[in-house]
Amino acid sequence: KGVTALTALHGLGGIGKTQLARAYAHQRHELYKLGLWIEAETEVSVLSSFSALAPLLGGSVEKDQHAMAAWVLNALSAHAPWLVIFDNAESADALRPYVEKLSGKGHVLITSRNEQWDGLASTVSVTQWSVEESARFLLERTGQSDRAAAEGLAWDLDGLVLALEHAAAYMLAGDGMALSDYRTVWRDKLKWVAKGQAYPDSVAGALGLSIEAVAKKSVAAYELLCLFSWLASDRIPRKELLAAGAAALPDVLAASFADRDEWAEVIGTLGRYSFLKREKVEGMVTGYSVHQVVQQVVRDRLYANDTQAQWLGAACNLVAEAFLFDPREPAFWPASEALLPHADRKSVV
Repeated sequence: KGVTALTALHGLGGIGKTQLARAYAHQRHELYKLGLWIEAETEVSVLSSFSALAPLLGGSVEKDQHAMAAWVLNALSAHAPWLVIFDNAESADALRPYVEKLSGKGHVLITSRNEQWDGLASTVSVTQWSVEESARFLLERTGQSDRAAAEGLAWDLDGLVLALEHAAAYMLAGDGMALSDYRTVWRDKLKWVAKGQAYPDSVAGALGLSIEAVAKKSVAAYELLCLFSWLASDRIPRKELLAAGAAALPDVLAASFADRDEWAEVIGTLGRYSFLKREKVEGMVTGYSVHQVVQQVVRDRLYANDTQAQWLGAACNLVAEAFLFDPREPAFWPASEALLPHADRKSVV
């Protein structure tokens, strides 16, 4: 129906697929009249993303999410050329029903760990950054000049974007740790990394250092990271989830949430260590996002510490407390749409 190109970026978790898609959207925004970002991990998250976008395009809030998704896809024809990004998609079969409804001239960009996209999209394998690219990133991000140490750390971290970013954030969040010193502490941490996980050891080591640093700096920040590891990775809604469910938060988190300055410090701590990104609409923070690999590393650590059930239970209680839904009351629908992806987290259990 006029779609110009469908491209799937595939590669390891933490390698930088989402970052690459965001960079493309930012750098090429002048090519498009409209861009849509769809969280595509599950059918629920896809439908929720489309439902949230419908009112922004002039559509009405409907009970039928599939109808709202179809409406958005059809409405794109009035905004050509457009860009639609499906982030962290599971498979071609999962996306095909939506792609087939696309109308008008535009581009589709898909990120996925799955490399099989035959019949739907051309594929681009996202590999590690080269040592030179990684070293350049570390030097620019940290403001340091020791190229030999940067190249050594780049080699250690396998050119994985997530590991490189967390290493740089760790160095900047403290007193400006030197690249050579970070290599030493990272190598020591690597000795204790559990083997056989779904993510590279280099990522586990870098994230492990940062998680422990956050835990030392702020109990509330660490607890929030544990809580967020059980929710959907994107569009964690502050108002609908945290405000409405504050009564279900653990005591330390509840106290922090009640104090605006303390909450800002909690969020700031996680932001400085690159664990959390603020999602904004017209300059206002509406929610948060956490990388899926970060969530998995935190969950694995909770399992190893025998505290996984505690934080899974806290997340379930939080969503249950906040999820107020009456199908007869349209006023409840927007909040329920925002919470639905966080209630549907079967894949992490």
